[in-house]
Amino acid sequence: MYDDKAKIFLPMGPIANLTPEALGTQKDYYGGKGAELVRGIELAIAELGKVSVGKKILVILSDGNDAYNEAASPQVAALKKRIGVLDIKTISIVYKSQLSGDANVTGGLAGQKDITVMTVKSSDALTNALASALTAPFEAADK
Repeated sequence: MYDDKAKIFLPMGPIANLTPEALGTQKDYYGGKGAELVRGIELAIAELGKVSVGKKILVILSDGNDAYNEAASPQVAALKKRIGVLDIKTISIVYKSQLSGDANVTGGLAGQKDITVMTVKSSDALTNALASALTAPFEAADK
C-alpha cells in the first residue's frame, strides 16, 4: 500500500491470507496523503522476488500518479526490466477520480510481454478489471 510512504501491509504468504481484514479498514488509511506509487511498486517487486513459485502476479491499482511524476520515468523503466527478469505477470489498473492528476507513470510499463496497463472510467469497470486481473492468469494456466 502507498500514500505518503509505501508500506507492506501483508507480507508474502499464502493467497488465502489476502483477506479484506488483512488489508485493514478505512480508519487505517485515514489521513494518508501523497502518492509514492513507484516506491510501492518497488516494494511489491522486492516481495515477489523473495519467493520461487510457479506464478507471480502483481496487480497495481492506482490513479497513475506518483509524488514525483517527472522523476518516475527512469525508475519505471528499471522496474519494467526487473519485472521481466523475475517473470512477474503485471496488471496495472488506472482509475482516475476527480482529484487525480493527468499523469500515468505506470504507462511506462506497457509494451512488454505479460504486462497489461489499462485505464477504467467507472467503478463498475474497475470491479470488472480487478476481477479479471485476479482470475484470468489462473484460468489460462488451467488450459
